[in-house]
Amino acid sequence: ALYVFKNITKKEFWTPKVEKWIKISCWALNVGLAGMVFITLMPVGYIQLKDALEHGYWHSRLTSFYEQPLVKAIMWGRMPWDIIF
Repeated sequence: ALYVFKNITKKEFWTPKVEKWIKISCWALNVGLAGMVFITLMPVGYIQLKDALEHGYWHSRLTSFYEQPLVKAIMWGRMPWDIIF
C-alpha cells in the first residue's frame, strides 16, 4: 500500500520528513497488531482452550468466562496495543 501511495502522490508531497512519519506509522501499526495478538488474543485463547477441554465447548463460550479475574486483567492489558493500532 505504501508503494502505491508513493507512486500516486505528487513528488513534491513525498519529502523525507513525510516519508519518516509514514514509516513510523507503519511500524506502529505492526507493533500494535503484534501486541494485540501476543499480549491478549493468544493467552486468552489458551485459557479458553483449557476451559473447553476441561468443561466442554459450551462452557468456554459463556459470558461468565470473560468475567474471570485473569481474563479481565488480560483484556485490560490489551488497551495500550489497541490505542497504538
